[in-house]
Amino acid sequence: MALDLCPERFWLITPRLLLTEMKAAVLRRNQQNDVILTAGWLAAKLQRVKKVPDLDQVLGKSERRPRDLGFYLDELKVVLPTTTINEWAARVRAGRQDWDARKRASAHAI
Repeated sequence: MALDLCPERFWLITPRLLLTEMKAAVLRRNQQNDVILTAGWLAAKLQRVKKVPDLDQVLGKSERRPRDLGFYLDELKVVLPTTTINEWAARVRAGRQDWDARKRASAHAI
């Protein structure tokens, strides 16, 4: 990938600035590709081709439809253990008591 960076500047900048230059080069390259693809899409559209894909699809920017919320919940049910609200509340209380005990112990240590 060409950074369009002169060798003199390369040796003067820090690695962090080099990463910034590289990110900018990637963005510049992506914008150039978008312009080229847009021109090709427009040329095909103007030639009245029978089947032309949408420009967003050609650019790779087509929106993905979100999956159903029920699908996510079903996945969570499989992965997560079944916990009742009482068990969860007991865990929270135990965690708070443990936290308070650690806080008191650190206060006494000072």
